[in-house]
Amino acid sequence: MLYLSPDPLSAAGLGETLRMSTGSVSMALAELEKWGAVTRTWIPGVRREYFVAESDIWKMVQRVMRERELSLVVDFGQSVREAENQVSELEATADADLQSALSYKRDRLRRLSDLSRTGETLLKALVAGDSVNPTLLIKQPE
Repeated sequence: MLYLSPDPLSAAGLGETLRMSTGSVSMALAELEKWGAVTRTWIPGVRREYFVAESDIWKMVQRVMRERELSLVVDFGQSVREAENQVSELEATADADLQSALSYKRDRLRRLSDLSRTGETLLKALVAGDSVNPTLLIKQPE
C-alpha cells in the first residue's frame, strides 16, 4: 500500500484499508522500518505519524540482503566449517570402518562450505553494487 501510494499514509489509514488490527499494522510497520523499507514522516499541522515507502527498490533489496540474508549465509558457513573440523578430529582417531564414513561426511561438509563461501561472495558483490562474476558458479575441478 505504501509503495503504491503517492502520499504518506497513517497507521490507522493502513489498518482500515487493509482490514488489519492496530497491533498487526504496528508490528508490520516496525519490521518494515527495521529493514529500511518504510520511514516515518510528519505532515505539518497534523499530530499523527505517517509512513512512506522507500522508493528505490534496489536499495531496499540490497539492505535486506546485507542485513538479513548475508548474515544467515555467513552463520551457515561458520557452522558447516565447525562441523567439518569436528568430523576431521573424529576421523583422526577412528577405526578404518568409521574413518570411511567420516571421510564421506567431511567431503560433503567441505562441499557445503564451498557453496556457502560462493554464496557469501555473490551476496557481498550484490549488496556492494559490484558486478557479479558468474564463473564463481562453475564447478571447479577437484
